[in-house]
Amino acid sequence: MPRSETLLQHNLHEFQESVIAPIIDLPTSYAVLRDQALIDQRTALGLEAVWWAHLGSELEFFSIDDAKQLVRKQWAFIVHNFESFARRCAHHFDSQLPISSLPDLPEHSTNFVDPCCLHSAFQELLIKMSISNADPILRSFSATINFTSQAEWDELMKEGIESSARPQAAGRGRTSLSVVGLARALEFMTTVRRAAELTLDSREIDEPDAYAFVRGVARIVRWRFSAHLPSIYERFVQVADRVFDMTQHALNLPSLPGGTKSTYLRRVGGMLQEWQSWGSTAGSLSP
Repeated sequence: MPRSETLLQHNLHEFQESVIAPIIDLPTSYAVLRDQALIDQRTALGLEAVWWAHLGSELEFFSIDDAKQLVRKQWAFIVHNFESFARRCAHHFDSQLPISSLPDLPEHSTNFVDPCCLHSAFQELLIKMSISNADPILRSFSATINFTSQAEWDELMKEGIESSARPQAAGRGRTSLSVVGLARALEFMTTVRRAAELTLDSREIDEPDAYAFVRGVARIVRWRFSAHLPSIYERFVQVADRVFDMTQHALNLPSLPGGTKSTYLRRVGGMLQEWQSWGSTAGSLSP
């Protein structure tokens, strides 16, 4: 077998083991999760894995035929109640991502000049996805922000935000809001954007390739914190506001300089707007 084909198969095997297999291992039943939002989160992660497979095949990191075969084989295991999910939650995802045609991957839509130069950046992002997918606190926070009903959200806000270093609800298969979850969400948005956009500064990567790569990554991941939806943006700000008050109380700070809280909330809002803009304007990015 030619070395190139061996490498492609190795890459796909690593993708299956590090990204797809952990999603399959996540529970899908109410008996374990007890919250529809977490089941929806698992399905969303499954769809995201399919789009990573598509981008990887466009980058010639995987064989397109082998990637298609893998997606078809694993579709029933990574996606739960797809038609219902797509009907209720399609607005969380970039409109240019193929949903109705799944599980079949589309043919190549991007012609990269030198896709091999993007392999290390793509692999780094897959590692970040694998780590984040294995993080129950981050998964629970994202599910709560994105997929809970308004009534469920209001109830969770009444219950309060967990402040412990290891939030308990997430470990018990429940939606939850926590200080740690907020911190990891902000870190995820920052590090994923930075990892993708470093390609724009590389002298080794053709500039149109780098912009096409950033567009592709942005379309895939921005659903994780759907700040392009006003209701989701507001939820994020509500949590940040509550966390500020909790921190002030925990540190026993009776008073802070005027405008401290508003400055903090503006910075959080700025991060959300950057994430929203990075995703929603990805289609117009150009050299």
